[in-house]
Amino acid sequence: MAGIGWGSLRSGHIGYWIGHEFAGRGITPLAVALATDHCLRVVGLHRVEINIRPENAPSLRVVEKLGFRDEGLRERYLHIDGAWRDHRTFALTAEEPRPRRPPRRRHPPPPLTPFRASARFPHVNPLRGASAAG
Repeated sequence: MAGIGWGSLRSGHIGYWIGHEFAGRGITPLAVALATDHCLRVVGLHRVEINIRPENAPSLRVVEKLGFRDEGLRERYLHIDGAWRDHRTFALTAEEPRPRRPPRRRHPPPPLTPFRASARFPHVNPLRGASAAG
């Protein structure tokens, strides 16, 4: 959350980025939904805005899943990679309804590898504590 303005504005904007190895697991929509709900319901903001480059299909899907309202194109909005780039603006206000259920995953997440303390710390026995050698 950034660019928070108080007074009669009570608004801020969200920006996000996620590594390719974590994309497609529902992390970004969940994080944006949690941040938005916290800002609108707890912090007391009236409006949350997200600005996305028109060619960024994965980010456009995030705001679509979460029910953000499309407010149109901002031409030459931000200077990125040596040029002024257009962005589409999306927003939610405190009065707008939220989606009733979380977005469904298209693919199940990869299985988690169980943490094994014994493999990482072989000198520790979880039932007895550290061994005499440790």
